[in-house]
Amino acid sequence: MEKSEIRELVFEALRNSKGYRSILKGIEFSEENLIQVRKAIRKFFKNQKVVVRTRWRGVRNHHRDHNIKSEAQFFDVYVYA
Repeated sequence: MEKSEIRELVFEALRNSKGYRSILKGIEFSEENLIQVRKAIRKFFKNQKVVVRTRWRGVRNHHRDHNIKSEAQFFDVYVYA
């Protein structure tokens, strides 16, 4: 994904959500995409305290409930502010 596409996805999701929120789902996993999402979230919230959680998605080779970054193909982002 392009940086501008990720930024627009993040800003639109944050504008439309309330409380604890799942803001992005199914983002293709790459370190670059993860970094861009985190930067966009920081920019949107500026100096506010915000908790960002990442849920890794993909085939789970160990246990069906595991959430392992090394096996991720996609990721979801959750924010609490």
